[in-house]
Amino acid sequence: DDKDGILNWLIERWKLDELRELTWFVWTLGGGQREDIVVKLLSLWVELSKRADPNSEAGKRVLSRLCMWSVFVDELSEQTMDLLLRSAPHADLEHDAYILIEELKRLVEPYPDQVADIFIRMLDGFAPTYQQEDIEYVISKLYENGGETRQKANTICDRYVEYGIGFPAEIRAQFALA
Repeated sequence: DDKDGILNWLIERWKLDELRELTWFVWTLGGGQREDIVVKLLSLWVELSKRADPNSEAGKRVLSRLCMWSVFVDELSEQTMDLLLRSAPHADLEHDAYILIEELKRLVEPYPDQVADIFIRMLDGFAPTYQQEDIEYVISKLYENGGETRQKANTICDRYVEYGIGFPAEIRAQFALA
C-alpha cells in the first residue's frame, strides 16, 4: 500500500534478478507463523502477477517464481485459483514446478476439482516428472474422487501421453480395472 515503499520501488524497477530474490525471500517465510503475512503476501502476489506479461520471457519467469508462494495457500479461493492458474504453465522455467506439485499434493483431498484444473493448466506449458511419486499421488486421488474429477484425471493422463510420458497412463489403467 505504501507507494513510496521499497516493494513498490522493486516492482517499478522490474528487474528479474531482484524479483527472483524477493520471491525466494518471501518463500523462506513459509515455514513458521504464516497467518500474519498471508494477507499482505496475497496483495503482493496479485500485483506481481498482474504486471508479469506471460508473453515476455521475464514475465514468464516471474510467474514461474510465484509458484513458490503456493506454500502459503491453505484454501483454493477464486483469488488463489486465478493466481495459480496464471502461474502454473510457467512453473518449470525457474525450476519451481516441484514446489507446486508438492502443494497440489497437499491440497488434492480438500480441493480435488480445483487441483485438477491447476494441473491441467500446468500441462499447457510442460509435463512435470519430478517428484514422480507426488504426481502419481495427485492423479490417484483424482481418480479416487470419481465423477467429473475422474474425467479431469483422464485428461491429465492423456496430456502426459501427448508429451511422450507414460507413467500416468499406468495409473489410469489401474483405475480402469478397479
